Order: sequence, then structure tokens, then C-alpha cells
Amino acid sequence: MKIFKINPQTDFNEICEIIRPSDEGRNLMKKKSAINFFLIKDLRSPAANILKQDALSVGAELVTNRDVILGGANSVALLMATDAQVLALAKKESAQDFGLKNLAKFLKSPFKKPQRAQIMGVVNVNEDSFNAASRVNEKSGIARIEEMIGQGAEYIDVGAVSSRPGSKYVGREVEFARLEKIVAEIYRLNLHEKAIFSLDSFDAYCLEYALNHGFKMINDITGDVSLCALAARYGASYCLMHMQNSPENMQDNPHYGDLLGEI
Repeated sequence: MKIFKINPQTDFNEICEIIRPSDEGRNLMKKKSAINFFLIKDLRSPAANILKQDALSVGAELVTNRDVILGGANSVALLMATDAQVLALAKKESAQDFGLKNLAKFLKSPFKKPQRAQIMGVVNVNEDSFNAASRVNEKSGIARIEEMIGQGAEYIDVGAVSSRPGSKYVGREVEFARLEKIVAEIYRLNLHEKAIFSLDSFDAYCLEYALNHGFKMINDITGDVSLCALAARYGASYCLMHMQNSPENMQDNPHYGDLLGEI
């Protein structure tokens, strides 16, 4: 017998290629092969005590503040569980009170990581975007887009206004004047069938024009979730961005008291 302690980050499927378990066994045991960490904020003491017991009952663990058992103030906790334990715990918490039903819904989310990175090419039809290399006009923009697609870009993001720190929005009329012809040319050349095109904009008029010309994604730096309805109407994806205030002042003493919470 030879025994080796191996890196827990080792790919489970690669190990199974050596061991060769049954397919059913591999699928079952993969759910037990990695530990998930869930950081929970503002957890009420009753909820923490219930969750602690439920976690232990399925073989998981909950790290809580030392005063939780005494009924102290809301606290932060860390839930540690395998995929299989997460599913079992989600079922248990769906029957509990004190906000734990919301936790159950969250735990049921798929949390699927992409299997590989996807490449996005960026072109900006203006003269002042932060990245000078991305600046194009209508003619050079089409050539750049075709080059990027040839190099393997699966997404092409088109912008017409700068959002660099300190910049001011130029308005709908200027934005539309910059993007109208290149968007129409992308559509005429059927380039939208060779890659997924997104428009970097928060103006509904400009976005709808792009969506009517084969674009399939809204790239919204403002996080204006009302644009989700527009995306849904066209069956498009919506990229939710975040910043504090506006590009004009977002670098004026930026500060986060709770980065994850604010985002």
C-alpha cells in the first residue's frame, strides 16, 4: 500500500480518470469533493442557532460569532458545505423562519462557473475613450471588428461615449450620431451573425436601435435595472455594471463601507 496526501484543489475528474469509478459513482461523489464557502451578513441570532444545528445535521458547518448562542446582535457567519450538503441544507431551510427561506432560495442557485474564458473585443466610436487603442471611426471600426472576429472574439462591445474618470455625458443626439452608421453597417454586413454584439450605453433610444440591428447585449455602466425590461423584450443579455455616482465624479474620494453589500 502506498499513500499520498494530494492538493485538495486537484481536479476531481482527473483523479477519477486514474481510479476509474462508475459514471454514477463519479457523479454522486463529485458533489462531495469540494467545500463551498458562503459568507452571510446580518444573520439574526435565532436564525444562526437554527442554521448551526441544521448544518451539523447534514455534515456541514457554520462559523458564528461567539455571542450568537446568547442571543446577541445580528452577526456575520460562514457556512461551509459540499455541493451535496448545500442541497440538503436548502431543503431544510425552506421550512424555517427568521429569513432562512431566503437563504434556501440562494443556496438553490446553480452557481455554475464558465468552463472557459470568452473573449470580448472593444471598439469606441469617439475620440476620448480611456483606452486610446480602442478608438475608431466608422470605416476603421468595421475593419477592426472583422479583425477581432478573425482572431477569435466571441463578443464585440461597441461604445460611442466615454466613461473615463472625469468625463461628462455628451447626450443622446451626439451618442446616436456617432453610432448610427457603424451599427447599420455591422447589420448590413451580417457581422452580428459572426459574434455577439453589445452596446455600451445607458440610453434606451440608442440601445433599442442597436437591438433592432442584431445586437444581443446591453452593457450598462450605470446599473439602471429598468433597462432589464428592454433587454427582456428583445431576448438580449443585460450586463449590470457598478460605479459610485457618475463618471464625472466617481473618483472624487471613492469609499466603500461594505463593498459586496453595495454592489
